[in-house]
Amino acid sequence: PFLPINRLIAQIGHDVGRLRSGFRSVAFTRHQAIDWKKWTDHEVLRAGLATAHGRGVELLREAFATSDAETLHDARKRVVHLRYQLEALMPAWPKYLKSMMREYQTLREHLGDYNDLVNLEAAIGDPTSPLFRTPRRDDWLSYAATRRAQLIRRARNLADRLYAETTDAFTLRIVAYWEAGAREAVDHSVPDLVIDIDDDLDPAAVAAREDITSGS
Repeated sequence: PFLPINRLIAQIGHDVGRLRSGFRSVAFTRHQAIDWKKWTDHEVLRAGLATAHGRGVELLREAFATSDAETLHDARKRVVHLRYQLEALMPAWPKYLKSMMREYQTLREHLGDYNDLVNLEAAIGDPTSPLFRTPRRDDWLSYAATRRAQLIRRARNLADRLYAETTDAFTLRIVAYWEAGAREAVDHSVPDLVIDIDDDLDPAAVAAREDITSGS
């Protein structure tokens, strides 16, 4: 009788957490994107990207080496922070940065699912938890361990790509995208120059006058 209720509670908590995260992301992105073309403080931009990326590299390296759940959880937070920063800068290159964000989101989900399974295993093994009375506990624990191993492999393979370059190289690359996007936005804000060609210089007008003259 307890298992369905606990699953429901866990699912509701998981969904609410994702909704809150989404709302924070939207609010942050909307606030940052309004004047992104006027944002000229490169040092602030570089510092934010470098902190999120650099700390993420350190935590992911440690987490994958130890499989420590707490370190993986902290690494996931850094992945989320970096994803939010890319989302704020997405107007600079929407199509490309959106594809990057999807990959960081996938890494975030792998790490989040891993953490959920760790918590599930702890609950099943806790005599004070209703889940301790779950039928076929050993099967559930075996499944959780196998699934965690799959998730950690996928997360490591994806992180190897997303964090392949140094923090300095990553930061310079993203700042360059932002600068190029800002220049393009300024270019697009300048109306096209329309030139009226004087009849005396317009070849069509000159030919028409010559036809009229020769006809007369």
